[in-house]
Amino acid sequence: AGVEIKFKVKGASDIKVFTTRVDTLMGNTFLAVSFEHEIAKLTAKSNPDCAAFIKQHKVNSTAEADIATTEKFGYLSPFIAYHPITGKEIPIWLANYVLDTYGTGAIMAVPAHDVRDNEFAKKYELDIIPVIRPVSSKISDDIYTGDGHLINSDKYNEMTSNEAKEAIVNDLVKNDAGKSKVQYRLNDWGVSRQRYWGCPIPIIHCENCGIVPEDEANLPVLLPKDLEISDSIPTLAKHEKFMQVRCPKCNGPARRDPDTFDTFVDSSWYYFRYTCNDQTAKILDNRVNYWAPVDQYIGGVEHAILHLLYARFFCKAFRSLNLVECSEPFKALLTQGMVLKDGIKMSKSKNNIVAPMPLVDKYGADTVRMFITFAAPPEQSLEWSEHGVEGSFKFLRKLWEFSRKMIGTCYDPKNIKKSKTFIQINEILQQANYDYERLQFNTIIAAVMKIFNIIVKCDRSNESDLIHYGLVNLLRIIAPVCPHIAHKLWTDLNYGKNIFFDGWPKISKEDLESNSVNIVVQINGKKVCQCEFNATIKNEELQLKVQEIPKVKKAVNEKSIKKIIVVPNRLVNIVV
Repeated sequence: AGVEIKFKVKGASDIKVFTTRVDTLMGNTFLAVSFEHEIAKLTAKSNPDCAAFIKQHKVNSTAEADIATTEKFGYLSPFIAYHPITGKEIPIWLANYVLDTYGTGAIMAVPAHDVRDNEFAKKYELDIIPVIRPVSSKISDDIYTGDGHLINSDKYNEMTSNEAKEAIVNDLVKNDAGKSKVQYRLNDWGVSRQRYWGCPIPIIHCENCGIVPEDEANLPVLLPKDLEISDSIPTLAKHEKFMQVRCPKCNGPARRDPDTFDTFVDSSWYYFRYTCNDQTAKILDNRVNYWAPVDQYIGGVEHAILHLLYARFFCKAFRSLNLVECSEPFKALLTQGMVLKDGIKMSKSKNNIVAPMPLVDKYGADTVRMFITFAAPPEQSLEWSEHGVEGSFKFLRKLWEFSRKMIGTCYDPKNIKKSKTFIQINEILQQANYDYERLQFNTIIAAVMKIFNIIVKCDRSNESDLIHYGLVNLLRIIAPVCPHIAHKLWTDLNYGKNIFFDGWPKISKEDLESNSVNIVVQINGKKVCQCEFNATIKNEELQLKVQEIPKVKKAVNEKSIKKIIVVPNRLVNIVV
């Protein structure tokens, strides 16, 4: 379900786009059309350069994974569209990442909130306007694809995404520029495969009875284990002994179906079966309703139109059969980016896969995990780099060496004073907790590095407890990524027996509030110095302490003080 928006075009027919994120409409800075779109054809017809561009950069694949990882190329058309709300002129680009078979063959590009649009906009230096602010954090340079509150959106500012969707659709309808629409992109699922692997299809072909299902007593039909494997793809049809069978209906000679089920048939419901895999009397039992639906699904972009869609079909079928109570198989989805090598998708077919074990043997599993986590946000593509792996190794070695030096030093959490450094560490921890919740693992590693840099600068003789406080929490938040190093240092530093059983950093409101304030000290309105005082200090005591500051004494000299003006928590001005 989404919205169909109509963009008026100068010198050509209107362009219609379909979007599920109409709340980002005010951040639309350009339109992108496929190479088969009418705008592209008109542009190429009068422009040989454009025709050559389309021929050179056309993407042959229609797979989501290939489109996501293909380098983006665009050609600026001579046509101009008009924003349906503001009337502002919007450029129309021909883009190789827009498919004619998807939607209308045109998209409203919102580069601040879409990864592909952002990549394209940066390449061609197009405007990027953030219009959604996350509910629980400040706007950042990261591409934000979730819901939130609207910004930079005129009268829609501060509306939630849901409120803005309703308001914008109403305005589009009034202007005859759009309407709500449900759009489907479904094809029949051919479940058979001419492969050896997979489940044999339990269908028998009989000359007398026609197509007959295998007798239930003979299920499951098992794959033969003696099929000869050759360079060609092995199929069951080559195994004559397997293929010959008696018809379950007339007992006459018959043949098995030579195909196997698409492996997606299995992966579409395995998450249910896992919950009660020892059940032998029936397909599922009541344990499935405790575990299902799955809390978090993580998968590649290539699964978006295959595995996930099929899983939903199976889930709804199982619900209709009263096998499960849930209506959806997964509560949350994270579509992870592709791994690239030299800008090309890493895959078996391209023979450019990097085997992880040699790197694990050289640097350790924690290092490789850290690099993969830190190299890019999980939803974006990751460029593989052994140099990057080495960088992660160097950081973990620094952490290891620094931590080893702290073994045997004193640590008493009760002795930690609420200082600027303490608050700074807690602010980073609070953000790391939030980043874990939204699965932004790369920024968690960045938080670990920030904390490490802070504690390295501490004076070990005077701030041993604070250093340990930083290390305790640093190891906690890095443990899911680097479990071996984290656990080893945890036990060696005598923080506990097992880091995974010792709790998670909990930051209270008080941990983020300072006990001190910075006061600017002036003489006759001119700044002399800035000093830190206890936040609860009384005005009378503050006036006396300020007069004892060496710089203030020197500046006042033997002059008489006429009055002292105190602005609470900000400044003290001595008038002489």
